[in-house]
Amino acid sequence: LFDLAARTLRPLRAGEAARDPFAPDRVAGQLGNDPETVGAILRRNPTAAEPIVVRLLGSPDLKTRRAAADLLAFVGTERVAPQVQAYATAADPDVARAVRAFLRRVNPTAFDAVAEAMMDLKTEDRTKRLAAMAALAAVPAVDPKRRNDVAVLLEAALLDAAKADAEGEAAAAALTVWHGDRTAARLAPALNNQDNLKNRPAVRDALVTALAATKDKIAVSVIMKWMPVEPTKVTQALVRMGPVAEDEAIRIMNVYFTDRTPDGVKARAGCVGVLAEIGTAKSIPALARASKDQRDVVTQEVARQAIETIKARPPAAVPAATPGPATKPTSRPAGAAARAA
Repeated sequence: LFDLAARTLRPLRAGEAARDPFAPDRVAGQLGNDPETVGAILRRNPTAAEPIVVRLLGSPDLKTRRAAADLLAFVGTERVAPQVQAYATAADPDVARAVRAFLRRVNPTAFDAVAEAMMDLKTEDRTKRLAAMAALAAVPAVDPKRRNDVAVLLEAALLDAAKADAEGEAAAAALTVWHGDRTAARLAPALNNQDNLKNRPAVRDALVTALAATKDKIAVSVIMKWMPVEPTKVTQALVRMGPVAEDEAIRIMNVYFTDRTPDGVKARAGCVGVLAEIGTAKSIPALARASKDQRDVVTQEVARQAIETIKARPPAAVPAATPGPATKPTSRPAGAAARAA
């Protein structure tokens, strides 16, 4: 660097102002070749160096980009945060790491863990996306101002056929925390498509998990459709939804009461299991009917116990579910119409 600077020395022309051969703009081009010396010069004049370093983050030279990213911590200010944010998702992990550290330092409120996770959800890097979903699922408190924006990104992962099989479980776990105002309306049609999910049980289960967390009435009927296929998981999901699932459990129990197929047995047993946990006095007639059903001794006994539990349960013992838009069930469970008496 000193040799190069020496070669620029010459006598001043008349009226020409002297220029420092070691000025930031004169030496910046050698940052990749001599990061230690040039970096030291730039750090001594951070005001002049700041725009130069920001520009060099986009250099085609790998060494220059990384050296500029390292310098950002010394010469960068909050003023350039919007300009460098794009480099937080750079393909070069060293550059991305340095830029993120800078953003967290100069603007910790705007660039917090949630903002970083949202940024990673917009990338095509599966490792980063999965890590972002795990981080969102673990947040101690949801930011209501960003809830819907986060939910849209997570819903997209579940609805994207190319991503859902690998990312569905992680996206659903995050959505149990971040589900938004429209999560149920967006995901319900996907779960309602039984043909599409027939051979994709992992995606189906992820959709059930995410929808159950919304406690939205629109989700109850589409989850219930899977009771004959996956009674244990569906029963657990509906129990988590709470009282909002009671009416549909009663309805489906009555629909399947005369069904003598294996699907009928599973549907009745599942509905009794749901009502045993969340049922109120209005469930007792349907449970009383099931308690006298000689076709299924186990369900018969569970129904009897459920009636006693409901009678002994104080009204406040069943937690209120989050209200959702009132909707009629989209359809009966598969095959129910043909089999109902």
